[in-house]
Amino acid sequence: MSMLKRFDVADQYPLFYLNYYGRVAWRFEPLQVGIDNFRRAFEAALSFGQVDIAFYSSFHVIKNSIFSGASLRSILKEIDYYLHLLKTYKIETAR
Repeated sequence: MSMLKRFDVADQYPLFYLNYYGRVAWRFEPLQVGIDNFRRAFEAALSFGQVDIAFYSSFHVIKNSIFSGASLRSILKEIDYYLHLLKTYKIETAR
């Protein structure tokens, strides 16, 4: 993480969060930590215009929320939010 700050490659934060928390951290950290960081990856990816990474991160948020035992109502609200953004950004491949 300090290397990302050192070399000022902020546009790669979303990909870093997605790869680290999607491939490595789920083995060692609680799912709730990963969910928060996938949300962070989602927001960062949208701010940098990396829509594919953003919605792949949203998939991980939903999946890990189900696995961690979150309320189904809260997961449904989150899914509706992501679907609303799909319409807004006109992402046809993610539908």
